[in-house]
Amino acid sequence: MKLSKLVTAVAAAASLVATAPVARAADRGKEKGMATDKAVPADDTAWKPMNPQAPEGPQYAIVWGEFDKAPVGFLLKVKAGVTFPKHSHTFSYDAVVVQGEWKHTYGDAADAAPLPAGSHWHQTGKQVHGDGCASASGECIVLVSYPRGKRDFIPAAKK
Repeated sequence: MKLSKLVTAVAAAASLVATAPVARAADRGKEKGMATDKAVPADDTAWKPMNPQAPEGPQYAIVWGEFDKAPVGFLLKVKAGVTFPKHSHTFSYDAVVVQGEWKHTYGDAADAAPLPAGSHWHQTGKQVHGDGCASASGECIVLVSYPRGKRDFIPAAKK
């Protein structure tokens, strides 16, 4: 009898020791505002306007982190034909086209081949570029990730 209690106690202790690092990692993720083990169906995505004064304009939905500090990943939803003026960002970001055809131009370039779903790019901080939804109808959705530094939008100087 005593042996079986000892085996049970050792097994329970081993289980706790083995799961402690996982639990600590999950706790650290929660401390940083990161969700663990979470699946969100597309219909349940919580979209918010990028600009609260323009609720019909571009929308965003947080995937991880907080919108105004890094690291952050968010979905950007833009209606077909909407373009952003030339601009830059203080920090670099990476993006992946999830839906539609996106147009991403560098510097003074006015045209670029549309990027279909699955396309991706890296945008260096402080580099002027342009963006927009090149789809003929519907909308574009792009996953944007800022691994370091706050997300911002700096309009380019007019020439």
